[in-house]
Amino acid sequence: MVDSETVRKAMEKGVAEKRKFESLEYVRFRGPFRAVERGSVIAEDGFFPGFPHIKRIFTLEKGLARNIEGDAVFAEEKIDGYNLRAIWSGGALYALSRGGIVDAFSTEKLREIVPKKAFRERVMLCGEMIGNTPYTKPAKNFDVKYFVFDIYDLEDGEFMPQDEKRAFIKANGLESVPQLGKFSKAADGKRLRELALNVNKARKEGIVFKSESREQVVKYVNPNADIEDVGNSIKQIFDMPTGHFNQRMLRSGIFVREYGLDQKAYGKEMGKAIYGKFCEGLRMLESEGEIYDEFEIRVKNPAVWDELKSHMGKEVKLRVVSQKQDGERTIIRFRKIYVKSTKKLREFLGGKGITD
Repeated sequence: MVDSETVRKAMEKGVAEKRKFESLEYVRFRGPFRAVERGSVIAEDGFFPGFPHIKRIFTLEKGLARNIEGDAVFAEEKIDGYNLRAIWSGGALYALSRGGIVDAFSTEKLREIVPKKAFRERVMLCGEMIGNTPYTKPAKNFDVKYFVFDIYDLEDGEFMPQDEKRAFIKANGLESVPQLGKFSKAADGKRLRELALNVNKARKEGIVFKSESREQVVKYVNPNADIEDVGNSIKQIFDMPTGHFNQRMLRSGIFVREYGLDQKAYGKEMGKAIYGKFCEGLRMLESEGEIYDEFEIRVKNPAVWDELKSHMGKEVKLRVVSQKQDGERTIIRFRKIYVKSTKKLREFLGGKGITD
């Protein structure tokens, strides 16, 4: 638990702030402060820690040897969605974003997906949401899914070990991230390499490796996922974080070399992702006047859309493309317009010069 003096000083420095969603009043840590993780929340029912950042490894066997203690490692599929913590406070479920904001859209969805019995014990669910959300590529065969990858025991102040977590997920009707197996670092080097190659071939995002106690965790992403990610984001190049493209080129290059994959073939795919998708973005700008992605959500409460718009930063604008009623739900299709990339690329296409 965080003491009141720490909260007071964090608020004085602007690192923490008071917020309210529905009847829930809470303090959110906008950034790390002393021993408190970014995204941590203090509410009526106590302290809910932010989800810690996970180390990324670039080589498989050496990365596991250096970062996971003990011989046993558990492998889980890394889901390409967005991180959500599900908490129970004041008699209701709330979804916390990575930054500690109660997300109205995700809260509505998790209240439909997550059984209340999961909160008979004082726990915080940690998982990944995919599907028809404001942040992920649309799905055709389902609306949204929530895959749980960790359970945080609020009484003990630590994550559940692997076996206990899996039993909890099964007993409470939750959906787990796909489990890829238990491996010995010493004896299963070949099996681990085959797993990495199979995950890459299946075009999944990657693998998360955990120690038996869950005290050490690393993630390992494959080149097909990196190349796809570069292609999906290159048109909004000026809206992406510093190092976004460098990291993906670095990771994919090391993987291709480590596994002796066809460098020319992967180079061609990376080139198509960069030039092909970037030129598509330029054509989009010339024909429609803006760089954007389209999303579709289904909501019961119209206020969810208003809440969503208020949380978007100034660099992104939302524009409704279509809106229709489907029973008790409203289907909203909208564009997420990347303001900075639209502005800069329009200037460059219009002849603007810059000094290097």
